[in-house]
Amino acid sequence: MKTIKILKVLINILYVLLIAVFGLGVAFLIAVLFFNEQLPFFLQGYKMLFTMFNWKLFLIPFTTVINFILFVIAIYFLRKCIKPFDTSEFYSIVVIKNLKRAGGLFVFIGISTIVFRLIAILYFQNQMPVINGYTGLKTTGAITSSVDISVLFLIIIGLFFLLFSKAFANAKELKQENELTI
Repeated sequence: MKTIKILKVLINILYVLLIAVFGLGVAFLIAVLFFNEQLPFFLQGYKMLFTMFNWKLFLIPFTTVINFILFVIAIYFLRKCIKPFDTSEFYSIVVIKNLKRAGGLFVFIGISTIVFRLIAILYFQNQMPVINGYTGLKTTGAITSSVDISVLFLIIIGLFFLLFSKAFANAKELKQENELTI
């Protein structure tokens, strides 16, 4: 049970840090938008990002913020799984549902990150002028540059959580059948 205690502490630390980062990001956004003149000089340039609005330029930052929020929610679902694990209630419906939710969110975050990076890369590739016959990345280069190890890791972890959810659901059914036959 020492492993569960360590996992509980680490997930709680991660969750608190993610909430703190989100809070600081919101505070910084509010400061840039409404109190830009009071900010130090080196931070005042961020206001310029909001004066030239083109939705295509904000596609990646917007999806990154949405994925960050979804990541925080997925960690919240994992936090909810720790208490039943701590009391050896592995086959509870809480564990099964929360592992499934967290896994689905991790897979969604990974796939959406790949898709939106690919869209952004292809968009910016088409916006670049031809320089000495070089037209930028080809389609295979765009695909490979939109996939990195962290995104693949998120998808794999999400699939593992979905697999564990299904395994716990099957074990719960077997446990219930076993209790009925005795």
